[in-house]
Amino acid sequence: PASQSERISLIEGDEVVRRRACAALRSISGQQLPAIAESWREWYAEVRGLWDKQIPEWITRARYGPRGVAARAIQELALLRTYRNELVAPLALVLQREEKELVVLTAAALGHLGSLDAIPHLLGLLESPDLDVRRTAYRALRRMTSEDHGDDRLQWERAGWGVPVE
Repeated sequence: PASQSERISLIEGDEVVRRRACAALRSISGQQLPAIAESWREWYAEVRGLWDKQIPEWITRARYGPRGVAARAIQELALLRTYRNELVAPLALVLQREEKELVVLTAAALGHLGSLDAIPHLLGLLESPDLDVRRTAYRALRRMTSEDHGDDRLQWERAGWGVPVE
């Protein structure tokens, strides 16, 4: 996230740099803002405010809240692609919840966020006894890697993806 400010500053550069910086920001953030630095600065200030105030509460709700509250928190966190790497560890803890629906939702959220740091956690889910959990983990892995090694954890690891999570 610290480099977001640098990318935003590049929008004020020449046309080629501006287009590339804006494309990178759109890809990272999921936002479709115009190539105007001030628009991106306002967006980033809002996101930083969320990180400082709201995100810790959403993480707590996802980990410990009742099913509906936790599900809503997971959905909110899944929208914060700017913090994809920072959200992997707290969301990985949500994968330990007993409610299958929350595990499935969290695996899908990790796939949407797209951080490669989530791969070891998703690989672990491929060994779940629950078919929905395995399917969601498999889809998330395919989405994140653009590869398909089936639903066998060892095949993914042989292909060079992930280190086993202890």
